[in-house]
Amino acid sequence: MLVVADASVLVPALAEFNASGDAVRSWLLELTAGDDLHILRNFTALEVMSAFRTLVAREKLTDEIAQEASRAMLTLPSQRHDLTQSMIVRIWSLRQNHSIYDASYIALVERLQSERMTEVVLATADRRLAGSPTLSIPIALFED
Repeated sequence: MLVVADASVLVPALAEFNASGDAVRSWLLELTAGDDLHILRNFTALEVMSAFRTLVAREKLTDEIAQEASRAMLTLPSQRHDLTQSMIVRIWSLRQNHSIYDASYIALVERLQSERMTEVVLATADRRLAGSPTLSIPIALFED
């Protein structure tokens, strides 16, 4: 099974050095069976870094930890995928029911399913996304 990870699970996996972060990391390792995660090149990193910025501004994360976590994002064992023209069209078609960010992950899962003919799941901690009645992909929801 291939696992696409969104920012809602990557942020705590990269930046939380406590029981909560340990739980997310263990969950992702179990889910992937030690294989690489699949992420969107640049897009996922930018979304994760945006979350770090917000957490630093709210004083929920130190600048030092955010910098370290940002560097860790660059070396994250992952397969990085580019947005394609067909994915952009699909993302736009999902705009009525999903944010553009969520739609990007959905489009990547769909693309990998069709290209690799294997099970692909979106790993998220976003309950709203996981509970969407219009969702067309399998979700693995991290619940702490």
